[in-house]
Amino acid sequence: MRTVLFLLVMSISTQVHGQAVNDLYKPTTLEEAFVYLDDMFDDTSKYTFMVFPEDEATGRLHHGLGTYIRNNWGLWGNSSLKQHFESLGVHHPDNMSGMILTSYHRRLNHKPIDIEGQTAESERFSQFMQQAYNNQSNQYKVGQLVYHDFNRLTWFFGEVSSSPRVTAEIIERDGDQVLLSIREYSDTLKPIRYNGYKLEVGTEHWDKYQYWRLPIDTTYINPLKEEMPRIQETAKPLSEYFSVGDTIVVSVYAEKQGFLQKFGSSVRAIAVVLERKDSDLLIQIIKIHQERNRKPERQVGEIFEVNPIYCSLIPPKGWVWK
Repeated sequence: MRTVLFLLVMSISTQVHGQAVNDLYKPTTLEEAFVYLDDMFDDTSKYTFMVFPEDEATGRLHHGLGTYIRNNWGLWGNSSLKQHFESLGVHHPDNMSGMILTSYHRRLNHKPIDIEGQTAESERFSQFMQQAYNNQSNQYKVGQLVYHDFNRLTWFFGEVSSSPRVTAEIIERDGDQVLLSIREYSDTLKPIRYNGYKLEVGTEHWDKYQYWRLPIDTTYINPLKEEMPRIQETAKPLSEYFSVGDTIVVSVYAEKQGFLQKFGSSVRAIAVVLERKDSDLLIQIIKIHQERNRKPERQVGEIFEVNPIYCSLIPPKGWVWK
């Protein structure tokens, strides 16, 4: 849960990639979006985004910068940018932000943007997702066990942080609504309140099935894996784009002290790659950027393994994109 909170914090910052941006300005075309991203990305972020393969580079920003684009550029509303994409045959905000990031990646690498090809791929992907959604929906049957992971906030005083898991059995279904009988509650603290009622073992509550997960959720992935092996099978580990001895930028989890409450946050650190370990990197921190009211969980000199998704490559000295 801390990782999820950490990613959310990284996602909503208007300085996600190191440059201050103008939140009042909203691009109206793809070309204007390129200009905006050029201003937003610092050299480290731009270089990393450019060097990583297209699927990896765009995929890891879908829930970060992609969320910012969808929410702040009016893709959920009726902005000029949304109308621009609809005129191209792209209708869902997820696909619009994906096309923006894909096109920007191709521009940085001096490759053809291929709007028509991207539009066709977007439509095909939407069909796969609908098929996957239908397959997953059919799994929520009477008698099926489901679970929901909740999060308790960490307050300055009072409640201790925890991530209780509630397991329930579906005993009735009406469209998207399921009647749940609470079977197990993993947290020893007092039951949490959810939608106005307490989640206690033995109680029954109606809720949308989409809010609850299946114990083994493979039906959502299989259609994509079968139809898009290029993404699922051929991509090499992200760690292979980092070499032993590289100096990199890594995001380090840090607690931020607010008014009577602590929040998940992050700070930037400089580290050296000591070893590639399968899909992770073994790194050592050599410098941490200190920020007011933020307490990093790591220290200078500390050695630990990290997922490369939290790392960025530092461009060669004198590098400038042309």
